[in-house]
Amino acid sequence: MPEPAKSQRYRAYREAWRRRDEQAESRREQRRIEALHAARRCGRILTERFGARRVYLFGSVLDPRRFHDASDIDLAVEGLPADRTYWRALTEIWPELPDGIRVDLVPLEQAEPALADEILSSGEILKAE
Repeated sequence: MPEPAKSQRYRAYREAWRRRDEQAESRREQRRIEALHAARRCGRILTERFGARRVYLFGSVLDPRRFHDASDIDLAVEGLPADRTYWRALTEIWPELPDGIRVDLVPLEQAEPALADEILSSGEILKAE
């Protein structure tokens, strides 16, 4: 017996939304992978050009379930000398970022203790001297 037209329309509607959700999830994951690659490039710059001892990646970029359209790249840097170096380093890594993704650069020595503990326990070391 043929399915009523209304039921067929609802099925088509649900299927279209499911496809949109899958496409959005795929785009988000591609964006997260771009952010991971950019974070690694930034880690290299911070250690090789600015003498940072270690660079950690933390936050939503590491977790596909938490990554969203407004996610940024969270980097903690250990051993970055002097305040003016921080701003120069930030300026230097900015071009490495994908369009629309910002970076949050946290000097580990100046981070709140709870944040520093979180970074050290769950962050990923991108680059170490």
